Amino acid sequence: MEVLGNVVRSCQFGNNSGGGRLLYFGNCGNSGYGWNRIEDNVLDSNKAGDGLGCIGVYDDGDWQINRNALLLNAATSTKSSFNGVYLWFLHDVVFNSNLIARNEGYNQTDNFYVINYNTGYKTEVRQNTIYSRPSSLSTHVGLGYYLEDESEVTFVGNILDIRGDDFGYGINVWSSTKMKELNHNTCYVYFAGGEQWGVESNYYSSWADYKSGGTAGSGEYFGHPGWADVSKNDFRSLIFENQNNVPTVASNEMDISGTK
Repeated sequence: MEVLGNVVRSCQFGNNSGGGRLLYFGNCGNSGYGWNRIEDNVLDSNKAGDGLGCIGVYDDGDWQINRNALLLNAATSTKSSFNGVYLWFLHDVVFNSNLIARNEGYNQTDNFYVINYNTGYKTEVRQNTIYSRPSSLSTHVGLGYYLEDESEVTFVGNILDIRGDDFGYGINVWSSTKMKELNHNTCYVYFAGGEQWGVESNYYSSWADYKSGGTAGSGEYFGHPGWADVSKNDFRSLIFENQNNVPTVASNEMDISGTK
């Protein structure tokens, strides 16, 4: 299956109730090995009442999910939540160069959420960007990158810029399987009510503890990403640690703009 180059913009799924889903797929396994692809799509300025999900994939299949932009989507009722990307019990997954920015759920904003207890597969998450801010609710919960994944996980070169007035989640990669690589990620994270970070079976309450926990590589960085222009959705990072210090791999040569 291929879902390539689509634009889903300004759809309204109810004002005060009801939910919406944009690109959701299930049971897309292959009789022979072959990739399903969700690439180069733009999901922009869509709204729902009680809940909104942008990209969701369930149960089976090998997936390349690359260079998609999820921007300014919102769930607006007082009991609402937002799901940016939700991946559930898949096989091999490549998730590279996606932008998830300025989306909002009133109660909770889940930007990237993975549940996968299948073993013997590989998950690659490279050079994605999440920019997330809280709603007006003082107890709003924000979630950055959250994975419960028994695959062999590579998590490299991602950016997380997230803020909140209550509790929130930074980078969490929970697994009984040893990670292949965790390195060169940039975090700019603050939650007034406390934070949760996790690597393999280890829980941390701060980025500093996450960094010194023994799995994260020496290229992990904490600091403002130096965005080109947030108001214009220009999330190019202008700092050295992101522009010149993240190794490029052949399988992920282009960023979301198509630039190598």
